[in-house]
Amino acid sequence: MASTKRKETLARARAWMANLQVDVPIAPEYGNENLRVDLASVRGRSAAGRLAGTIATAAETQHTCQLLTGFSGSGKSTELYALRQLLQADGYRVHYLDVDDYIAQGDPLEPDDVLLALGAALYDANLGRHLFREYLGRVWNVLNARISVPGAEAGAELGVGGAAKAEATFSVAFQQDPELLSEIKEAVRKERGSVLKAVKRMVTLLQQGAAGRVVLLVDSLEHASPRSGDLGPWAEQLRQTVIEDGSLQQLPIHVVYTVSPLILTFVQGAGQGYSGELRMVPAVRVVDHDGTEHTEGVDRLVEVLKKRIPLDEVFAGGEADARTAVRASGGYLRDLFRLTREAILEGLDGDGEGAYPIPSQRLEGVVDRLASQTANALTVENCAILSRVVAKPAPLIPSESERRLLYELYREPLLLRYLNDEYADLAHPFVLHTLDPKEYRRRVFPEGRFRAAS
Repeated sequence: MASTKRKETLARARAWMANLQVDVPIAPEYGNENLRVDLASVRGRSAAGRLAGTIATAAETQHTCQLLTGFSGSGKSTELYALRQLLQADGYRVHYLDVDDYIAQGDPLEPDDVLLALGAALYDANLGRHLFREYLGRVWNVLNARISVPGAEAGAELGVGGAAKAEATFSVAFQQDPELLSEIKEAVRKERGSVLKAVKRMVTLLQQGAAGRVVLLVDSLEHASPRSGDLGPWAEQLRQTVIEDGSLQQLPIHVVYTVSPLILTFVQGAGQGYSGELRMVPAVRVVDHDGTEHTEGVDRLVEVLKKRIPLDEVFAGGEADARTAVRASGGYLRDLFRLTREAILEGLDGDGEGAYPIPSQRLEGVVDRLASQTANALTVENCAILSRVVAKPAPLIPSESERRLLYELYREPLLLRYLNDEYADLAHPFVLHTLDPKEYRRRVFPEGRFRAAS
């Protein structure tokens, strides 16, 4: 049986870990707005601010359509919630739709997927259910054959297996019957015009009774992204969906979509046909072009950690150790939280009672270990591109054959994109551990190692 001290230690570690979940955005819905730190100035500019500015300066009769991208764990959803806050302060009525449960993440994103996701998400939000049924005869027949969907009736419920279930949704139906999504997609293809018309009408309902203008934020379309294999078909379909098809731009409302970062390396002219440039959530600027520390960026991310964990209880070196963790992360939030969680687990090793605060040596050992693991994932092709970046930090212009490699480097991420005065690509500090050990030590441990006694 665990000792009292062990239980207390685990309770502390559990509380710290709960605040280091990068997949939980900062928003009122999550009760975590006390964790918010303004990172706009150290990201180069505020993506939320630019998106909001485009909407706010549009003509009264104009409906803007904009795209937001970024890599997993960069803070896209938090940026969308920040955009919502800005727009609400300006008097806009904002609807946030997370379409994660309505898309097939293993397939390239098609225009029909977007329309289905929007329609199903709006239906689940109880917006325009009668329109969904009115326009989608063939789709409705597929639904009725597999699930119970009363549709327009007051208090209607969406049931699975023919029996109505309280508060059930399309989301629940898709989760319980995975084949249903693909069957409905096929039906949507056959009634494309009707689906688009239904979604337009459903969106129009959002405007009714609204005191101000309305904005729709559509999150998680980027989850339809490949993890491996031939990226060409995915990229071509993304180009067709985002640029060629035009369905995304046809809604009679201001709308912002999050899209796959494939768009950065494979889709030329991504802003074409939209109301503004493609907006990206870059890494936090913790290093300048010459590799020296960007103090303001490091300070801000130390503040991020301070709001989430008691630094002096976790790290023996307190804020100095937190700065080491920030520098090692390269300004990428997912890696900062990952590294800090590993350090907390390190404190649970040993005699089983837990040892906090963690000595600086052990934190630096965690950094080295994660860097070594990264090195194991490097390939000769990866190293060839990364070596060019190490030699000359700048926006990398890939050849056609290098686009796949570049996307994979961004995704991991072995390559970090910063926005200082202009975009620049820098190798992740973990990569430098292998490619340039001297630069790794200079960038991560500029004050030397083993600062605090164990």
